[in-house]
Amino acid sequence: MKMWIRSDRGSYPVIIQRGSIHRVPDLLKERGVEGRLFLITDHTVSRLYGDGMAANLRDTGREAAVFRIPDGEASKSVRQAEKIWKWMLASGIRRQDAVLALGGGVVGDLAGFAAATVLRGVSWIQVPTTLLAQADASVGGKVGVNFEGKNLVGGFYPPQMVIMDPEVLQTLNVRDHWSGMGEVIKSALIGDRKLFSLLEKRMPAEPGACMELMGTAILRSVKVKARIVGRDERESGLRRLLNLGHTLAHGLERATECGTFRHGEAVIHGLRWAVWFSRDEGWLPPAEAERIETVLGRMTVPGIPAGLNMELFRRAVISDKKQSAGGIRLIVLKGIGRAREVRVADPAPLFENWLRNHA
Repeated sequence: MKMWIRSDRGSYPVIIQRGSIHRVPDLLKERGVEGRLFLITDHTVSRLYGDGMAANLRDTGREAAVFRIPDGEASKSVRQAEKIWKWMLASGIRRQDAVLALGGGVVGDLAGFAAATVLRGVSWIQVPTTLLAQADASVGGKVGVNFEGKNLVGGFYPPQMVIMDPEVLQTLNVRDHWSGMGEVIKSALIGDRKLFSLLEKRMPAEPGACMELMGTAILRSVKVKARIVGRDERESGLRRLLNLGHTLAHGLERATECGTFRHGEAVIHGLRWAVWFSRDEGWLPPAEAERIETVLGRMTVPGIPAGLNMELFRRAVISDKKQSAGGIRLIVLKGIGRAREVRVADPAPLFENWLRNHA
């Protein structure tokens, strides 16, 4: 399956195909990617796929250098980007070379940021290896690092192509599976009622129990995002719908110093809050809210820490990059598959709603 994503820098293909991770050299050639490749991955993915991919590239005559970052959100930093810049410049990177990001959302965001900023921009390719990255993070061109908050330094720099192989998801651990499902559910809630119904009926209690369903979920999630970013690449309006659940999620991640939740796990908590607030404000019918809560309730994620620093949490939510002059921009639900943006001038009722429902 191949689909094209519209972008100001030119449309790029997203290839969703089983076994495609082993066909990367051929797919790069078909796309016209030339020059040396600077492969950026993390230690776990390097062991599973990176070392083999580098060898495969070299066997086909491609020069491929490899840079491995530590696993986890802490690597999405200016300090780690600086290490990558130094590595690329010391290796003599040229404008005709390309960065190859092999890994999950952290690797994609960081490698894309490095590609966008070295030599004022070189081409880059994404090969996402997690459900979260395949269903969401690898599409749309957002790149960046965490600095004084989640994703506060970065830009829009779409890749030359994205190569997704659903088979690699079989190596995911339980937490990474549910983390990715958080973004899949989000896509269903903002723009695909049929996907929600499919997950409602068939989402297994055990991660990875139905790979066929995961393939369908990824495809439909990518279609939702492609439809949105094709019309609003730089998040001037419509694309903000993709932030459903993320205002609270980023607040939780910052308040816990990214040490308690995977990103998608925090999003699941954020979706619950969005459902409660949408229902209690009269936008979301209670029956649909109950259906959503039932599906979210099947997903095993860490609970809110009892010792959560509420003041830090409040400040993180209020200072999130989605704020506006008129208050907090919040994405709420009007129904399954229908979302809208509202502005909350006074955040106090928002936190009261969370405390009331969370208790």
